[in-house]
Amino acid sequence: MSITYKEQLSEHVEGIFKKYATPGLHICDIATGGGKSYTIGKLTCEFYPKEFDRIIILCVQNKLVDSMNREIDRFINGGNSQISPIDKMVIENNPEVIIKVVNNGSFQRLCYQTI
Repeated sequence: MSITYKEQLSEHVEGIFKKYATPGLHICDIATGGGKSYTIGKLTCEFYPKEFDRIIILCVQNKLVDSMNREIDRFINGGNSQISPIDKMVIENNPEVIIKVVNNGSFQRLCYQTI
């Protein structure tokens, strides 16, 4: 069975994202249509939970937030997920809150807080 172009692209993007398996801040901006939502959803649910206690995705593109959220939900409901719906929190369309928590240090404390 041959794989589709989207699946092939996703495998390539997944290979890139799997290299981000060390703690810290990673910035990635792959062009639109690069399979980000699917790949981040898959890795967030299946791969990253084996490597990290906490996964924080800070996304500045509202349309990407919606599609990533959909993909994460799809993987959570798909059966291979290492996380459940209660493990996910989405704060969207509120740049004032994001700017405030970054500026006052709350975001940094959240990133480094032990579970």
